[in-house]
Amino acid sequence: MNPKKKTAFVWGAITPTCIAKAIAKYRNGKDLGMHAIFLGQVNADAKSKYTMTGIEYSAHEETAEEAISCIRKEAQEQFELNGIHIRHSLGFVKTGEVGLFVFTSSNRRETAMNACDFLVENIRKRVPVFGKKHLKHKTNIWKEN
Repeated sequence: MNPKKKTAFVWGAITPTCIAKAIAKYRNGKDLGMHAIFLGQVNADAKSKYTMTGIEYSAHEETAEEAISCIRKEAQEQFELNGIHIRHSLGFVKTGEVGLFVFTSSNRRETAMNACDFLVENIRKRVPVFGKKHLKHKTNIWKEN
C-alpha cells in the first residue's frame, strides 16, 4: 500500500475548514506562537463593461509540485521556521473564495511574516499555475424618473 502523497493543490476553493485545520495543528506548540497567513481571495476585478465571476486554475501538477517543493526548501533554509502550509486551488474558484493559502510558523514574528511574503512572491513568479478569468458582461439598467 502506497502512502498518500502530500500535495499543495486542492480542487476548487480553499475552504475555511482547510485553513482552520492547518492553524489548529500549531495550537499546542511550546515554542510557537508567531504565525503569518496569506489568503489570496478572488476579487471581482471589475473592468469596463465586464466583471470577473471567478478564475479557473490549471497546472501541470507534477511540475508545479516540484516548483513548490523547491520554494518550500529554500524558505526552510533561509528562515528559521517551525512550519509551512501551502495550498493552491485548481479548477474553478468563484469571486470571494480563496485560491491561495500560505501559512508560516516561527518563534519570531518578523521571521514568520518575511517567510510568508517570500513564499507568496516566489509561488506567484515561479510556479506554473495558470488562471483563466471568467468574465460576465455588465448590463446597464436604466431607471426612468
